[in-house]
Amino acid sequence: QQILTDENRFKYLGWWGQINANNISVYDSASNLSKKMGKLSKVNRVKVLREEQGQVIDGNGLWYKIDGGAFPDSYVFSANVTPIAQPEPPAAAKIPLMVKPGEYWIDVNLTAQILTLFQYDNPIFATYVSTGRIGYSTVRGIYRIRFKLSKTRMRGYNYNLPNVPYTMYYYGSYGIHGTYWHDKFGTRQSAGCTNLTQGDAKYIFDFTGPKLGDGARSVWYSAINPGTVVYNHY
Repeated sequence: QQILTDENRFKYLGWWGQINANNISVYDSASNLSKKMGKLSKVNRVKVLREEQGQVIDGNGLWYKIDGGAFPDSYVFSANVTPIAQPEPPAAAKIPLMVKPGEYWIDVNLTAQILTLFQYDNPIFATYVSTGRIGYSTVRGIYRIRFKLSKTRMRGYNYNLPNVPYTMYYYGSYGIHGTYWHDKFGTRQSAGCTNLTQGDAKYIFDFTGPKLGDGARSVWYSAINPGTVVYNHY
């Protein structure tokens, strides 16, 4: 059983593991007799949300409910997931000058591929992300989220993606958003945006400004509803 022993392993909603074989099936419950949702391979990482007992295979009944890109809230047999180094907040964060005490802001380390949500100098959440691949670098600098949408279509030279969830634009077409088309978090995969798991994207979306009103699907920043600061750096 691959379970982590650290009692704080769920402090950032879950812990991260690497798929350790190819053609690993993902199911909609903790049994390989349930509906098959798809497959993962050795290039994929998943975030374990919960550890559950389910169908026993070779004496092991431990299954993982996962978050991710393609298969959030699905299940993977525990023997197919190897724990990896967990994403940690920066030891000495550089707080942007525009951030006020008590204010939330986002640090994106483009080298480590880790996003950290801070409340001023207090890290409250850290996770692996995927930023821009070679030729599609994510912009560096300090920005504010200006436009948020619960879902949107994204188009580019070689992609057309409907219903991209929890999108937070901060500079032109650059944004932070959920991802359903890959599970290669912790590596540079995007066309410039910052990709998160679908669960992590919702968590960040709910914390950040501008805030959506009840029933709203999108919102622009304003003086009375400002955007959260985003700091991208190597």
